[in-house]
Amino acid sequence: MDTTILMNLKSRILDERQRGIVKKAIALYMSDLYLKNSKQFIDDELLKVNLSVVDEICELLHLKHNESSTIPEC
Repeated sequence: MDTTILMNLKSRILDERQRGIVKKAIALYMSDLYLKNSKQFIDDELLKVNLSVVDEICELLHLKHNESSTIPEC
C-alpha cells in the first residue's frame, strides 16, 4: 500500500481538535514525569520507559511531524 495512503489513514484517527487535546494531555503527563523524576519519586529508568511509551502513542496516533500544529511535537 502507498505510504501516502497510510499516512492519510493514520492522520484521520483523530481530528485537529482531538489531536490538540491529546497533545496537551501528553505534555502535562510528560511534565509530571519529569517533575517526579527530579524529586526522585521515580528513577531514570522508569522515566525512560514511560517516555518510550509516550513516544509509541505519539507514533501510533500520528502526532509527530505535524507542521501545521501550534503545539510542540511529542
